[in-house]
Amino acid sequence: IEIDLRGRSRKFSANDQKLMYALASQAAIFIENARLERDVRSMFLNIIVSMAGAVDAKDAYTHGHSLRVARVALIVAQQREMAREQMEPLLLSAVLHDVGKIAIPDEILKKPTRLNKAEFEIMKGHTTAGAKMLSHIPALDNVIPGILEHHEYWNGSGYPGGLKGENISLLGRIIHIGVA
Repeated sequence: IEIDLRGRSRKFSANDQKLMYALASQAAIFIENARLERDVRSMFLNIIVSMAGAVDAKDAYTHGHSLRVARVALIVAQQREMAREQMEPLLLSAVLHDVGKIAIPDEILKKPTRLNKAEFEIMKGHTTAGAKMLSHIPALDNVIPGILEHHEYWNGSGYPGGLKGENISLLGRIIHIGVA
């Protein structure tokens, strides 16, 4: 804070000092809050990446899959010239798109051969399981559509909702490109 006293007819009073002290205190609080918010945001993003890593670690076949899908999703978003404020939800959705696989039994998730129809139905539940796992976190409300809809197909033959065309969220459509 800088004070220019040139051209001032009176001296810097005790009240002026109190006012400046109050302003400086408020500025310090603002700066500290901004630092804390940055730290919390960083911790939040690290937890998200760790969750994706836990999913990938559960199934060696998909090791690194979530981050590869995130990279593809960001490339598609950049090509579409997607608004900057939409990029973070897209990135988080892409990184977390398979988080629901934590709820899938290992004998299905790690099965080395093709899944039978009943097993595939259980595997398809990873989209709704992931959405449900994160639904209690308000900060992720705009991320959940990408997690829930990343296996929906434009022609309506996907899951879990059989959504078609524009009824699939933009996040779901972009992440689907990286998954396919």
